[in-house]
Order: sequence, then C-alpha cells, then structure tokens
Amino acid sequence: MRSPSFFSRYWMPLFGWPALVAALVLVGLGWNGATPVEGPSFWYWGLVAYNYSALGIFTLVMLVALTLLAIWIPHSLRRLPNPRYNHYAVLAATVGMILAGWAAWPRAFSSYFHLSSATLNARVYHLGLLVPSNPPVYCVLCACDAAGDQCTCDHLRETPLTQFDVAPTLVVDEAANTLMVKMGEQVLVKMQP
Repeated sequence: MRSPSFFSRYWMPLFGWPALVAALVLVGLGWNGATPVEGPSFWYWGLVAYNYSALGIFTLVMLVALTLLAIWIPHSLRRLPNPRYNHYAVLAATVGMILAGWAAWPRAFSSYFHLSSATLNARVYHLGLLVPSNPPVYCVLCACDAAGDQCTCDHLRETPLTQFDVAPTLVVDEAANTLMVKMGEQVLVKMQP
C-alpha cells in the first residue's frame, strides 16, 4: 500500500492556516476604518487596499472555512481517524472567518474609491470618492507627505455629487499655486494649500 502524499495528508492545514493569516491581514488593513477620517494622520495605501480587497478576502476565507467544516464535521461525528492538526486547522479557519467578517463589516456601509493624485510644493494630494450607505456622495481630498503615504484628509461636503457622467479629477495649477477638483470642465473646488 502506498503511503499518502504530503498534500493529501496535510491539505486541511494547508488551507486552514492561510485563511487565518488572510483574515489577520484584513484586520490590519482595516484598523483605520473603511473611510478616511478628518484630522489624524493615517496610512493612505492601507485604506485603499482595504476598500478594494475587504469583501473579496472575506468571501475567500468564508468559503475555505465552510468547506473545511463541511468535511470535518462528518468525520468527527463518525469518529473516523482525523489527526489532531486537522482539528486545529478547522479551528483556525473558523476563527479567520469570524475575524474577516468583523473586519469587512464597515465596508458594507461605506466605500472609498481612489480617483487621482497630484503633486504640488513637494506634497502629494490624493482625491477620492466617499460613497456612504445614505447619500450624498462627496469627494475627499487627502494631503500627504512627499512619499504619498501618511495623509490627513478633508471631506469636501460642500460639493455633494448627486449625478455625474465624468469622474472628478484633481488638477494642479503650478503658476497660481492652486489645486482644483474638476468634473469635466466644471470646477467643484479651488484651493491654495
């Protein structure tokens, strides 16, 4: 009789533990929340990565955990040989599913989408669109360090977007030292940083 291969022997841990790691990554990305807040400095690209990946990571972790549970439960009820490391793998995937659901929950109620970036006076500015669960939709302008990582944001609530055919863009006028948020040819906001 042939001995089982590595994969057939350890396939539950090979899926269960990475599911927990993926959930912990999602918790780390979502630590600052689903949307940029006004005031404190935060890591901008972590926020963007969270908003674009939260629901996908949660779905993947949930599928892995539910599949492992669906296979593990009948084995445990019939008391078939089931090595202890499989129990720990199923537990890790289940904990990962709970953590991923908790971390992805804010994303269900509001979303942030990065639109454009511009550089003025050795600072990087990011323009994004904040889509809360209850309208209106409005733009968010983030002023960042030279690398574009650590940012503070201002919500541009004075310009709610009810309908738009063209996405807003961030335009720099270096001669006048101004930033403009434009939608098509219409200037929504003009400011001097």
